[in-house]
Amino acid sequence: MVFVQNATAGVNSVMRSLEFRPGDEILVTAHDYNACRNVIRYVAQRTGAVVVQADVPLPINSPRQVIDAILERVTATDAAGHARSHHQPDGACFSDRGIVRELDRRGVDTLVDGAHGPGISHWI
Repeated sequence: MVFVQNATAGVNSVMRSLEFRPGDEILVTAHDYNACRNVIRYVAQRTGAVVVQADVPLPINSPRQVIDAILERVTATDAAGHARSHHQPDGACFSDRGIVRELDRRGVDTLVDGAHGPGISHWI
């Protein structure tokens, strides 16, 4: 565990420390925080990796719906996934455990931006 000034600084530190190769895919969702998305785009441009977006539909009716939307975009070239615990528009939270477990089974490392997770009582 490492303490950082804020979650964006943490995502920056992790993403800039990883080594990506041209063609590697960085999987994000349409609900990512823009500051985190910016560093992901920067890292992709610098390394030749490709940013792939999973569109999680609204309304969210079940945790499986979120996981399936993300897994639909996973390919053999995925090097990393970025998941947000907190979903900005409606306050729902994604199930990090389920997403990470399924991505791990496919060999995809996952960075979870969980800054808002501890204060949220409604998990999807």
